[in-house]
Amino acid sequence: MYGVQETKRYAEIQNTFFEKAAAAVTRRESMYSFLFFSGTAACTLFGALGAKQANLPITKGPLAPRPLGPRDKL
Repeated sequence: MYGVQETKRYAEIQNTFFEKAAAAVTRRESMYSFLFFSGTAACTLFGALGAKQANLPITKGPLAPRPLGPRDKL
């Protein structure tokens, strides 16, 4: 990497850290569950906070009273 021809790129303690940190998501099922839960959390967080900050009409409610229909009924 960048002109270094060694096969050992990281220090031993850094290498063990990366192996331990990535051990939980090495299997395919673990990665799929991580992506599912993080995607669900992101959608929930947007629904709770992002929709209000974006001023979506569903969060404001009706701004004017409903117009009356024929014969002055709703």
